[in-house]
Amino acid sequence: MFALFIRKSCISFYIFLVFLFSCNKNYPVFAIAYSNTLNTKNYLAYVAKINARQPVKIACEGTSLTYGQNQPGVLPGINGAGQQRALYQYPSALQITLQSEGINANVINRSFPGDRTIEGLTRWRDSTVADVCILEYGTNDAFNFGGYPSGSLTIPAFTDSLSKIVKRRLEQGAWVIITSPPDLNPPNLILDNYKAAILAVAKNYDLRVFDVEKSVVTGSSDYFDGVHLTALAYQKWGIDIAPLLNYPRIIYF
Repeated sequence: MFALFIRKSCISFYIFLVFLFSCNKNYPVFAIAYSNTLNTKNYLAYVAKINARQPVKIACEGTSLTYGQNQPGVLPGINGAGQQRALYQYPSALQITLQSEGINANVINRSFPGDRTIEGLTRWRDSTVADVCILEYGTNDAFNFGGYPSGSLTIPAFTDSLSKIVKRRLEQGAWVIITSPPDLNPPNLILDNYKAAILAVAKNYDLRVFDVEKSVVTGSSDYFDGVHLTALAYQKWGIDIAPLLNYPRIIYF
């Protein structure tokens, strides 16, 4: 009993030191990991590169929400898509935010409007390895806004293809973060089932979840249309997710 008390006290003191010293970006990043998972190992590798002031590559894979779609937009399409984009997209805002904090981050936008997980699984299979991979899927899997003949994915099919994407990136050495997409405007409860599946996959693979709805969306004014966000909301997404990657202080137990 006494030994357990001492261990808990040491852990609490260590957490305090992590918080105290890592608040200053001039100090090295501290990380302690008790969960021996592949994603934790990849996370620690990412932290080590930041400590060494090495460049890091962050890949953002997803749908038109990662793409930053607005119609009409102000920026041309990318990745072979013709849809226009907003002035800000969350990957570009994330890169600006991280670089302003001294992290040499190259954030790559690997997205395509209308993609479900099964399209993402094939579209980016030959893409280069990244230190971090942020995944954003679910909306098109639920509603098939891309108009694919096979229609919306069932929950089991969505879970299977999302798991395959996660496993591929983990085995390539990426620290994987997964996003829970924003609701439609007005909300459609069908999406909740896909969000639950995302949480289940995250738990299975020890992934950190970034909830766009809770972190970014404040009301209808954040939507450009019933699905896509405004430029300022996309920008806020990139800024709000940055703390997960900016001198990370995640401590796993």
